[in-house]
Amino acid sequence: MNNNLQPFTYIENFLEMLSAERNASKNTILSYKTDLIYFIRFLETTGCSLFSCDPKILNRYIISLSEKHLASKTVRRKISALRQFFQFLVEEKLITQNITLDLEMPKKDHSLPKALSQEDMTILINTSCLDTSAEGLRLNAMLEILYSTGLRITELVSLKMQSLQKSSAGIEQFMIIKGKGGKERLVILNDQAVEALNKYLKIRLSIFKKNVSTDWLFPSLEKSGKVSHITRQRFGQLLKELAVNSGVDPKKLSPHKIRHSFASHLLENGANLRVVQELLGHSDISSTQIYTKVLSEAAKKLIFENHPLSKE
Repeated sequence: MNNNLQPFTYIENFLEMLSAERNASKNTILSYKTDLIYFIRFLETTGCSLFSCDPKILNRYIISLSEKHLASKTVRRKISALRQFFQFLVEEKLITQNITLDLEMPKKDHSLPKALSQEDMTILINTSCLDTSAEGLRLNAMLEILYSTGLRITELVSLKMQSLQKSSAGIEQFMIIKGKGGKERLVILNDQAVEALNKYLKIRLSIFKKNVSTDWLFPSLEKSGKVSHITRQRFGQLLKELAVNSGVDPKKLSPHKIRHSFASHLLENGANLRVVQELLGHSDISSTQIYTKVLSEAAKKLIFENHPLSKE
């Protein structure tokens, strides 16, 4: 590779490698691109180039991130992007060593995931059932699937018709999902989710004014006229509107909080932690164990409020 190329060209080459060889998700690629461009802009303020960068400059960069009070998770991602990018440059023989390997990762935030109560989830689902328009049936189906499976929002909106498993009896109560890193997993659809899906499938393409053929399970029409899937942002907006109509605080609701609710409610009702890990698509069980802390906090509150000795 020619080391006289602009740094942004190296970034594009690196991102292409991530996509082709590591099957990185679109969100990961977009985040890494933003992180690396930000790093290059920082280098420009120091008068330093990508190839003259040294550990002192890197430390100044990390200090600049901390001064912005970014979340620990965000800083960890930015450092991870740098490490992988510099390793790519080493492998392409553009630099001789990866000077980012000694960068210290900030400790992981262990903030407890915020879940809705089972009562709030029931209210939201019941309210969504009242809207029998095409858009209403779509929202109800998406909400039922999300709460039944704990899918990531990107996994939900990008579902295709092929994700549904069908037999002569109808839709099967499971789907095969391709999640982070292209890893496949099986998720379970409960009876309510299957029923909502069946109702939605009857009117799936009626939201379009013209005949349209598409594989997206939840299609949407872009401003350009191109048929794509409903966006994460639009689904988030619809959830906020549903919350207002349901009398649930919209600040408490987001697609990710429904995923948290799925996991928390399963554990509250006795589900095995390893099973929940598989359903969520967590490669590391420590990512799932944080939900047990939610239960611990709830248990403490229950004892403090209701145990006879706590009232003395």
